[in-house]
Amino acid sequence: MMHADAPTDRRLLVVLAGPRSGSNFLCDMLEGLPGLIGLSEVFNPRDIYGLNRHPVLRQRLLDWFGSADALSHAFRMTPERAIDALMEVSQDSAWVLIKVCPNQIHGAALRSILARHAAGAVLLVRRRLDQFISLGKAMASDQWHSAPTTDLRPQVEVEAFLRWTNMMDGWITRTAGACTAAGVPVVSLRYDRDLLAPDPDARAHALAARLAVLPCGFTPDTIRKTSFFRRQDSTADVFDRVADGQHLREALVRHDVLDFALGEMHTPFDPVEPGPMMRRDTVAVARMGALLGERQFGSLREMLGDVGLGLEGDPRVPRPLPDVPHAFRRVTFICGLHRSGTTLFHDVLAARYDVAHLRCPDVPRNEGQFLQDVAPQERAFGGPGSFAFHAPMCPPAEADPERARQLGERMLRQWAGFATDPNHPHLLEKSPPNLTRIAWLRSLFPQARFIIFARDPRATAMATRKWRPMPLETLLLHWNAAHLAALRDLDDDCLVLTYEAFCDDPAGVAAQAAAFAGMALRPTELQPALPAVVNANPAYLARFPADLALTLPFRTWEVFGYDLRLAQDPLPQR
Repeated sequence: MMHADAPTDRRLLVVLAGPRSGSNFLCDMLEGLPGLIGLSEVFNPRDIYGLNRHPVLRQRLLDWFGSADALSHAFRMTPERAIDALMEVSQDSAWVLIKVCPNQIHGAALRSILARHAAGAVLLVRRRLDQFISLGKAMASDQWHSAPTTDLRPQVEVEAFLRWTNMMDGWITRTAGACTAAGVPVVSLRYDRDLLAPDPDARAHALAARLAVLPCGFTPDTIRKTSFFRRQDSTADVFDRVADGQHLREALVRHDVLDFALGEMHTPFDPVEPGPMMRRDTVAVARMGALLGERQFGSLREMLGDVGLGLEGDPRVPRPLPDVPHAFRRVTFICGLHRSGTTLFHDVLAARYDVAHLRCPDVPRNEGQFLQDVAPQERAFGGPGSFAFHAPMCPPAEADPERARQLGERMLRQWAGFATDPNHPHLLEKSPPNLTRIAWLRSLFPQARFIIFARDPRATAMATRKWRPMPLETLLLHWNAAHLAALRDLDDDCLVLTYEAFCDDPAGVAAQAAAFAGMALRPTELQPALPAVVNANPAYLARFPADLALTLPFRTWEVFGYDLRLAQDPLPQR
């Protein structure tokens, strides 16, 4: 028998995937690697799947444990011991491949197995709604492979879908953390991108390139071109796969989760493809490096200050920008990070209170940052989760009053072209970079009001990571930096509110903001009706890694009433 202090044997390859993610197809393609024993869901409660294809290996394990019942019990109840035995009796094989799905093995056991035996891991994800519908069809028909299911059209309840996908996203996040803690090389694969390529040769070459970080030596020749497994549903549109497709789409829109449902879970191991903006930034950095070497410090400072304007903004921004007369005498700025609930808060205020606001469907969430050319956009500085780290996004107050007046007037005339009523005296504007440039905006708009809207940094970070596959530590540091910038600029023209308080009392918090900013109720609330205000924090906090910790000299979130040492809820608001 193996002892706990036996040396590790890193020949194990682990595919980590949810049900109906294409993992059987993937494992079948990977089993072409010479010297590889391909198993499957060895921890599935029904059976040690894949073992029956290797009778010699199965007999060795039976001899090891003494009986079929003892063997089954080991994989169910003592998975670390079972994998120790598996690796011991398969010493004549170069690699052992297994698959692990949610709820088959507890986290501590998985971490131990990864740290002890894993040479590499593959995280496979699929579009959430596609995967959920495929799972529903398989469960309804009890046909898990090869049988066509195109004609099956089940109904989907949004609440059930959201509960399932929260579980899946949480499992992927925890599993990714276990891989990191174990120091295991990880490849992140996507079902649509990596497994559905129509050309088998092209797919094999692309997979081999992605798997190159693993020490197993996958090549296009060792990846199988054909497989026993086939797609069971050939319907192109996911909403055509269910009986209530249109109703389902409308329900997802009402819940503001349509993009979420049609997207894939991001993992920390997703590669970030360099886009045009990144390549231009590389050129800018090289030029600044040359200026530094030439001691052209004045030119260098000028380039640093202009880098946001020098890079191309969001391609959806209207060009040219308008220049429209207006009657604005006050601007109220909503200041909060991406994924903090500011869009919903803005829409509630705009619908219920008499104030002009911006409308431009061609830019993200009608944000004013994209509808002017006076201040740099966040996109040039990394966008969500990054912009607050960059000095040009945290400018000081404009020292020259006349220049400040001219810049403010230019911005207002550009915004007026997108305002619901340019003749209204009061404009409401919401953009995430407002949070880091309050002092600068105050110098341009002396009559302005600033509503700082904060949300639990854990929930903000988890929600932002759906857009940007960044480490949670980086996203928490960004929250800290952005809100620290806001703290430095607070004055009597600022009001601090929280997402949590707004969810508890939407009408009351909106009324508090309106009274502070000087907004009167509309005689009739704007249509269409607003979505319900529901606190989405619990789902995010339940998936937040309990062991994640940061050591900082100043924790800005504590000033706002959040204590990340707690497992669940923030502190009462101060």
